[in-house]
Parts: sequence; structure tokens; C-alpha cells
Amino acid sequence: MALTDADAAGRRQVIAWMEQAGLTVRIDRMGNVYGRREGTDPTAAPVLTGSHIDSVATAGAFDGCLGVLCGIEVARTLDERHGPADVRLEPPYAYVECHIEQGPVLAENDVQVGVVTGVQGISWQEITIHGRAAHAGTTPTHLRADAGLAAARIGVHLRSIVDSGAYGELRATVGHLAVHPGLTNIVPARAELTVDLRNPDDARMARAEEDLAAFLRTLEDGTPGLTLTTRRMAKTAYVPYGDGLRTW
Repeated sequence: MALTDADAAGRRQVIAWMEQAGLTVRIDRMGNVYGRREGTDPTAAPVLTGSHIDSVATAGAFDGCLGVLCGIEVARTLDERHGPADVRLEPPYAYVECHIEQGPVLAENDVQVGVVTGVQGISWQEITIHGRAAHAGTTPTHLRADAGLAAARIGVHLRSIVDSGAYGELRATVGHLAVHPGLTNIVPARAELTVDLRNPDDARMARAEEDLAAFLRTLEDGTPGLTLTTRRMAKTAYVPYGDGLRTW
């Protein structure tokens, strides 16, 4: 995890490996670690390679670290086999990253290596649902403004629009869900959830966002005592990789 003692120890280890591979190491103001292998012409355009050494709890041992170690090994191998060399590319530089597949598609199809063609568009938002707390045993269902039920319906709706195929290669995830007060015998008065949408098609992403917004309005209008608010957390467009970089 970033900013922990283990993270600091990992950074020191990476720096040591870079120096052993003959790289000149520098650290920028954000803590990023760079190892530079000089060519015969210091003004020649560079090729960048690398990844990250921080991770998340369930990512596994090779998330990010694989790309860092591959970059160090490439530098070591170039020195052993070729010595210093210039690199000139159009456009002025390229970034190449070796990374684990963050999903099961290659393994499912028994494919060893895949070439990424772009970065999916991302849409993150937080939805807060305000309902009304009530006793679980004495409040009839039709008189409830159940924030927890509304949150569940949002999750089911997201899955349904993905399964419909109407929005192409859409992915939708509720990664965080919390209900309050969080007691066994109380109908939730409030629920908070996050929605993560991914799509390699910006137009279809926009339509999926519109679909979700319309569903939220319908949910609010159809449940007396229920109000919903949304907050944009992040939004990035699809980034296609150039054909030259894919085949370089």
C-alpha cells in the first residue's frame, strides 16, 4: 500500500536493483522513481517503460511490479547484448508497459500475451439515497422509504443494462455500498454507493450515463419519501493507442 513502511522498503529495493542494472536514479517531487539508461546521444528521444509498485489489497503479487521488473531487466539485457544505443521514434517518445491482465479473458481463451489497443473511458459517481428509518417488524412495506432497497435496485438495473448489450462493451460495478444506521431491525434511512462505468466507446458511455440518470429519476419519483443526489467522482474519455505503437 502507498505511503506505508512496506512501500518505502519496496522503493528502496527498486532503487537498489536499478543501480545494480547501471541506471542513473532520480526521484521527483511526487516520489516517482526513474532509472535512466544513457545512449550515445543524450538528446535523442527516449522510450519509457515501467509501471507501479503500489497496489490494492486483492491485486496479487505481480500487479504493477511485473512492469517495473521487466523494465529493469530490459535495461540490463540491452547493456549485456548491445551496449549504449540511440533511440529515435516518431512521435518524440513512446511509453511501453508490461502488465498482468487485470481480468480473466486471456486465460479463458488460453492466450499467453495480449496487446492493449486503448484505455477504456471511465465514469465514476457517488449516489446518496435519503429515505426514512422505520421499525423492521411494525412498518408495512408499502409505507416504507427504504434507502437500502433503492440501492439494491440500482445495482440490479446496472447489471441489466450491461446484459442488454445496448451499450456495447459496457462494464458497470457498485464497488462500495453502505447503509445507515446499519442495524438488523431498522429499515435503512440512508444508503451510499459508488458506480463505476467503463466503456471503450464514448458515445455509448454517454447513453449509459443517461440511462442511469433516467432510472434514478424514476426511482425517486416512484417512492414517496425518497430523495437521491449524485456526485461526479471522475470522468475520462476513451484513449486509443496509435497503430505504430501497437505494432512497434
